[in-house]
Amino acid sequence: MEHDEARLMTVYFAGLGASLAQVAPYMPHGRVTLPSGQVAVARPFNALLPHVYVGEAPDGREAQPWDACLPEDMGLDSQGWAAYLMSRAWAWGLWLRCGIASSIPVQGVASWRTDIAGPDETRHALAYTRKALAHAVAKGRRVVLFGRSRGSAVALNVFVALTSEERRSIAFVLLEGTFLDAAAVMKTRWGHWIGSLAATLLPYVSRWRPDNRAPLLAHTSDALAGNTIPIGIVTSQADRTVHAQHARDVYHLLRDADRTGTSIHYLELKHSSHDGYALDDPDDHRAYAAFIDCLLAAR
Repeated sequence: MEHDEARLMTVYFAGLGASLAQVAPYMPHGRVTLPSGQVAVARPFNALLPHVYVGEAPDGREAQPWDACLPEDMGLDSQGWAAYLMSRAWAWGLWLRCGIASSIPVQGVASWRTDIAGPDETRHALAYTRKALAHAVAKGRRVVLFGRSRGSAVALNVFVALTSEERRSIAFVLLEGTFLDAAAVMKTRWGHWIGSLAATLLPYVSRWRPDNRAPLLAHTSDALAGNTIPIGIVTSQADRTVHAQHARDVYHLLRDADRTGTSIHYLELKHSSHDGYALDDPDDHRAYAAFIDCLLAAR
């Protein structure tokens, strides 16, 4: 699939502990330039999305992605090193799983600095997105909001928070492996008892709170009434990290909020893992590419 890069630009929201390099398989030729100037290379996914926005600093150098700019004081220092090591191990695992060049240092938000798509992350992501929109408008481009896992929840929060005028610059929204409730994700992933324990402990090693997305989701119905921007939700029956049921819940919430349901699109892959939607299975690959074509045509 070919994209006109003069017309489209991707704003990417990474999964927890991952970096901008996570988007490399979706880019033309499987390459993305990181804010450090290094290039992440992965097996390409047939140029699923146009080139990615990484921000521009006032002096002309590329800025860090939105989540790398979260304040250093987010979270509890006493659990800092343990959370840091866990998040780095998680990030390296994602890199190796997706075939991204392992010589590039991991760049991603440490787990103790995140509230997992809560108000803090949404506020920083919204500011970052508005800079991207201004950049896109100046160049005559429209923007694709693309989030994976925790990043998909952030992307949805950002889209809901945008004004109707700002949304005119959005081509479509793509939510991959998405969810409403992080505690529910933990329970389906690890079982009720272990998941409940993890949800109990998580507030002590991060800024996540059980009800941190509730105020944001409460505005979804009014915000999406009459929405015409295509919103695509992609999940997989083989996803054992964020089970498909969570994406189905998001789909039903958005379809009800949209009222007509015409702007909400849903794809359920059959064989791809949480970190391999774009890579794992040839049939899923083709279905995903066709799904993106549908989102482009719907706009």
